[in-house]
This record gives sequence, structure tokens and C-alpha cells, in this order.
Amino acid sequence: MGRTLFVGEAEFGGGITPNGSTFWNRKGALEQTPHNDVHGHIGRWMGRTTTAALDPVFWLHHANIDRLWFLWSGRPGHSNPDDPRWITQEYKFFDADGSQQSLAASDVLDTAGQLGYTYEQPVPISPPVPLPPSVTRSPVPEMPSGPSTSGPTPPRRREMAGSSEQPLLLVGRAASIAVPIDRRTTGPLGAALGVAAPDSDRHVYLNVEDIEGEANPDKVYGIYVNLPEGASREQAEGHRVGNLSFFGIERAQDPRGDEHPHGLRVSVEITPLVRRLQADDAWDEARLQVTFRPLGAAPEEGEDPPVEIGRVSLSYT
Repeated sequence: MGRTLFVGEAEFGGGITPNGSTFWNRKGALEQTPHNDVHGHIGRWMGRTTTAALDPVFWLHHANIDRLWFLWSGRPGHSNPDDPRWITQEYKFFDADGSQQSLAASDVLDTAGQLGYTYEQPVPISPPVPLPPSVTRSPVPEMPSGPSTSGPTPPRRREMAGSSEQPLLLVGRAASIAVPIDRRTTGPLGAALGVAAPDSDRHVYLNVEDIEGEANPDKVYGIYVNLPEGASREQAEGHRVGNLSFFGIERAQDPRGDEHPHGLRVSVEITPLVRRLQADDAWDEARLQVTFRPLGAAPEEGEDPPVEIGRVSLSYT
């Protein structure tokens, strides 16, 4: 809900995709967490794009996604895109009587006026319980809101700062990989972090790319950056920057139409954590360590269907 922009990879709505293309490769924050994560946690029918709607909980889940969009849109400074390509995009579906219908994005943006329903406003949320001093010893600067880019204005170009040198295989257990940082980017990356200017609107992203697998393992992983060895649960949460789930992984390799096969991709912003690590003198300018740990219940015996991560990279704007 803190993402002020709708358009953009790792923003609320997601990146711009070619007309008619599937959306598996340009996820937004809402689509990855909670949308894909809930599909992955429940698994079975819900974990497959071709069968998810057969599970009754699908409809409750998607009503909640719609509710979250409604609440996000009502926040000051938040707005849906006004790009004509988005406004006029049409979607076909079947009505209750089996007839085919078609609606454009502009037909469904006002739920009360166009669709006849609305949602309750949430009650105020209590302040979070403070984490131990080892996690919060340095404050995390507020992310600047920046100007709205709901229209066609392109985002600032991302610059690569480093990437892993070999693939990583996930089979249901924790696994880590090193991401070397190119020394030539150390200066620009430091400037992007706003070390000298805490109010800087520069941002740092961790990208998990070329994710491939034959089947969704029905598992969600937490993504941790520079996780200390032997960290407690509370300490680990201070290093978790996002989640990784695999809803749609089968379809990515066999997409509709003439789209070529591709891997999944997840991008998360890690600026607050990196700033905190710098303030704590715990930021290594030469490399970072990325760890993927299964969330939820303890892993069962044996291995999950394997999922390969082709590359983990660091970029900044």
C-alpha cells in the first residue's frame, strides 16, 4: 500500500506489457504479494492458473485483491493510469447465463457507480510492536512519494550494479547466492542510495530473474538480504525484502498465442534496508548475499519439484 505509483515494475500495478501479452513477467507489488503468494500457499487447484477458479476460496481471494485496489486508489496521491492503452483495453468473460461479455478497464473503475458495490473503510491499525534493538538500531528513512507517473511518462532508466554468476536451484530448503557488485558502480550506487542526501528519490532494486520450473512447488519463499548467520526470527524479518512464489510458472513456458517461452521475474525495492545497512556500517560495497527461505510450515521429507533461478541482480535508478 506504500507504493505511490501504479505503473512500473515493483510498483503497485506492475510494468507495461506488450498488447495481448500475458502478464507473468512484469509483476507489480499487489500481484506478487499477496496475490501470487496466496495462490502458492494454498496450492493444488489454487496453485495452477488453469484450475484456480475451481476452488471456492479463489473468489474470496480475488474479492480481497479488488478490495485492496479500492483502498489503494482512495489514498491521497494515488491514481490509476490514464494512458488510453490501459483505459480502452477490453477483457472478455462469460456471464452467469453463459453468454460472452466484454468490458474495458474504463467500465469497471468506479465500483459503486458502475458495478453497484463498495467496501468498508478499514479501522485504524494499531502501531506495530517494536522489533529488538538489533533490528531497529538505525531508523529507516521514509520513502519519498515523488511525482505521479500514472500516465505514459516513462520511469527513470535502471542501471545494473551487479549480478550472480551461476544459477540457483530451489528444492524446498533454504538456499543462498552471492551477488558481486561491480566496483565501477560503487560511487553511483552510493549516490542512488541517498547517503549524502537522505531525501533523494533514487531507488535500489533486487531482481530475481529467469525463474523456470516444470511445476509450481506450492511453496512461498522469503527473500532475505545479508541475513546474519544464526539470526533469530525477529532479526530475520529485519532483512526480509519480499517474497518469491511461482504462480503461473507452467504457463510461462507454454504461453498463449505467439508469445515466446520465458521465465518468471520478481523485482523488489530494497532501498530502506540498504540505507539502514549503510548507516550501521554493515553494507559491503563489493557484494551482497541473498537467501531464499521457505515460509510457513516446516518442510516435509524429500524435495519439492525443482525451480531454477537463472540470475539474481542488483539495480538502481
